[in-house]
Amino acid sequence: MINPEFSFKTKPAEIKLELNLSKAAELFIHEDKRFPLYSETQGVRKWKNFFSNNPQGRAQVEVLLKRQHKITEIKEIFRKNDLPEELAFVAFVESYFNPNARSHAGAVGVWQFMPHTARSFGLRVNWWIDERLNPEKSTQAAVSYFKKLYRMLGDWDLVIMAYNYGEYGLKRKIREYGIPECYDELPRETRSFLVKIKALIQLFNEYDFARIDSEDDEVYVQYPMKGYWELEEIAYKLHFSRKALKKLNPEYKHGYLLKGTNYIRVPEKYYTKLKKLKSQNRADGKVIKLKIKKGDTVYAISRKFNLGYKKLMRINNISNAKNIRPGQTLYIPIS
Repeated sequence: MINPEFSFKTKPAEIKLELNLSKAAELFIHEDKRFPLYSETQGVRKWKNFFSNNPQGRAQVEVLLKRQHKITEIKEIFRKNDLPEELAFVAFVESYFNPNARSHAGAVGVWQFMPHTARSFGLRVNWWIDERLNPEKSTQAAVSYFKKLYRMLGDWDLVIMAYNYGEYGLKRKIREYGIPECYDELPRETRSFLVKIKALIQLFNEYDFARIDSEDDEVYVQYPMKGYWELEEIAYKLHFSRKALKKLNPEYKHGYLLKGTNYIRVPEKYYTKLKKLKSQNRADGKVIKLKIKKGDTVYAISRKFNLGYKKLMRINNISNAKNIRPGQTLYIPIS
């Protein structure tokens, strides 16, 4: 049940936000060892006040409450993997639980993974697929990453800071300055990252997040598809919206399933139709990198590879067919 003290319908500045700021939160209670930074600090109090009384902070709380089903799902995954469920707030601070979030530095998804970090924890990141955009897969990668960080650092405060700053950089700071002295030597962004998350943990220590989905009540299933497929083709054969299928499967950046077995997410009612499609024999697809030569045109290239020129332009982020130049590389998926 949603706490009546939090309203989704009023403007952020008008929300009657009443939280118990005096009660000390029992943080990560399944761990006996606690780093001193878990005690309430001036920085934590500042961020509590920001979320409780500042219009911008209260607007962020409004977003958190509108997406509370997402934090509930992440908490459940963390509990099943013997991780502190409070770490779900890391994803909120990183991306507001937006699976399409992107940073200028190249971090993507709910957990804002950089490509090399994502790949090191089993996510595929290449031209045709980016599993950082899949909330379920990226959360499983986050589980593995947090476990690695805790094995390295042995303390959840340090884990949270390492998530922002980088584990190897943090270990160098610890060797140089010691604990907790290294805290003051870290960038303001990393220090704020930690105290902001601690403030949210303490503010919502007793809040009962509801398992609701503000988008719809549909039940979805993951289904394995072998070989080369286009999401447009699947949507057409299922009599399902192409736009909706792409939204459900954002990791397939250009709408293609190419190699091996890939899972797609569909409403459960399409399971039987999808099972019939799966039985079709499909060879793996591949991506050709074509270097444009003098005289080449988008239209001629698209005809040569039996690919619509609009698709070719969309796949390669070409806004004007006349703007291609010799030496430029085009990516072309083929079966």
